[in-house]
Amino acid sequence: MQAFQSLPLSFEPNRGQTDPDVKFLSRSRSHTVFLTGTEMVLDFTDRDSAPSGAPQRSAEKLSLKHPSRTSKSGKDLAGVVRVKLVASNSAPKVSGTERLPGFVNYLIGNDPRRWQT
Repeated sequence: MQAFQSLPLSFEPNRGQTDPDVKFLSRSRSHTVFLTGTEMVLDFTDRDSAPSGAPQRSAEKLSLKHPSRTSKSGKDLAGVVRVKLVASNSAPKVSGTERLPGFVNYLIGNDPRRWQT
């Protein structure tokens, strides 16, 4: 986990681009971090970037609705690590504190009404 402490992460608020339980998310080439009210979910793009011992992801095990990526052989390429603090606040207030200089747009389909800008 020490490797993650030095990574520059930028989080975006969830405005419908992922599971409604997610408050904020951060994407990189090797992983996505989902922050819910009660846990952090690290979704690794491929097994090589997942920590040793991380369980292999399956659609049934990952309750956050995130498409499964598979190789040409049909094998799952991802791993998931869930972090939940024992005896923590079950209803924390999650909020962003500083706005970043950049932003993310989601252009879904051909209908501009569905675009999130």
